[in-house]
Amino acid sequence: MDFCAISAILGDDFLRGYPIVIMRHMRIVFLCSTLLPVFLYSHSFGQDEDSLLVRVVRPGVVHRSIVDSHGPWRINVLEIDLRQTDLSIESGRASNCVYGRETTSAMAARSGDSVSAVVAALNGDFFNLESGESVNNQVSGGEVIRAVVPAGDPASHQTLVRSQIGFRFDNSPVLDRFVFDGKIFWPHGGWYPLAAVNAVRARTPSVLFTEHYGLATKQDSTHQNIAEVPLRRVGRRGDTLVAVIRDQIARTGGLALSSEEMVLSMRENPGMIDSIAVGQGDTIRIYVGFLPAIPGLRSLVGGIPWLVRDGRRFVPSKETLEGAGMQFATRRHPRTGVGFSRDSTIAYFLTVDGRQATSDGMTLEEFADLMMAQGVYQGLNLDGGGSTTMVVDGVVVNSPSDASGERPVANCLLLMERRTRK
Repeated sequence: MDFCAISAILGDDFLRGYPIVIMRHMRIVFLCSTLLPVFLYSHSFGQDEDSLLVRVVRPGVVHRSIVDSHGPWRINVLEIDLRQTDLSIESGRASNCVYGRETTSAMAARSGDSVSAVVAALNGDFFNLESGESVNNQVSGGEVIRAVVPAGDPASHQTLVRSQIGFRFDNSPVLDRFVFDGKIFWPHGGWYPLAAVNAVRARTPSVLFTEHYGLATKQDSTHQNIAEVPLRRVGRRGDTLVAVIRDQIARTGGLALSSEEMVLSMRENPGMIDSIAVGQGDTIRIYVGFLPAIPGLRSLVGGIPWLVRDGRRFVPSKETLEGAGMQFATRRHPRTGVGFSRDSTIAYFLTVDGRQATSDGMTLEEFADLMMAQGVYQGLNLDGGGSTTMVVDGVVVNSPSDASGERPVANCLLLMERRTRK
């Protein structure tokens, strides 16, 4: 009999909040505050863990804390039933801006509102330590927060597309190497490719800037002959934004951004803007999608690399590391990961502490094995090391490895619960 069977017999509401401790040798489960021992054979990673603490956080949300001296490892796994209609997985952004960093617990603390409460949080994508820019694309609440041009791989001289995990509005998960697919449709016919959203202007031929970039676009200091088209957002149709040109085209930057004000920044070819013949009051449409197409996408964050693919370990090899070095894969480090089950009904948040006497961290191969043992069929490695953080009910449940404590990061995954109306 496993934990799910016990939950089915006694009920989630009965178990909710009660820790269940499985001792390695006796294999006896004690439900705290009761006198009834329930016998259970562990099905978690390894058969010789020293202890397994299981707690029902909410109906459909189970937190497992595993201690295994053979690593040694301290592991946290959050199992989420995606069939629960009051639960959803969202992505949070540090300070709601593509630049800057914030701790995962701080993002979780400020993300609840009158409609939804934060149940748990997990640190997300890799990022630039100085600027806070995340490496990959990000979507939150159905809005494209950041979309980047795939990096070049110096080793192969090819475009490097990294893996990302997303959740649709119906809670179904997706994991793939998504590429941003943007297009600008002009009012008088024709279209132009949109390369990025809220990315560095100098790296791309065309960028859409929104409120998540900051209060204004930056002044142009590169003398690259830019044209900035100030837009007022008036609507949205699926993955297409509808906007009206709100003022004359500027060529110096520094245009205002807000929830309604956007800016389309383009590096001009000679006479390009004149040939398009757009002006104040014209309506343009901006398609912000991805390839492969993901209809109804609620959230998206990236990682490196895809660890478990179709139920099998997908690392490590030069071809599957997505630009990460072999030492990153074969040395033990703190790890953070996310994945989902074969039938896409269960999502998993996972952390392994490292660089500590009580927990040595894992290689990517070991981490993939842990994922599969917990039930992951498709799994992605997120930013680890000092960034590794899991928050449950407002408490950091793992032990971050930085001497200063929890590290500020670029973004995170948030498990949200819709509040019940009274």
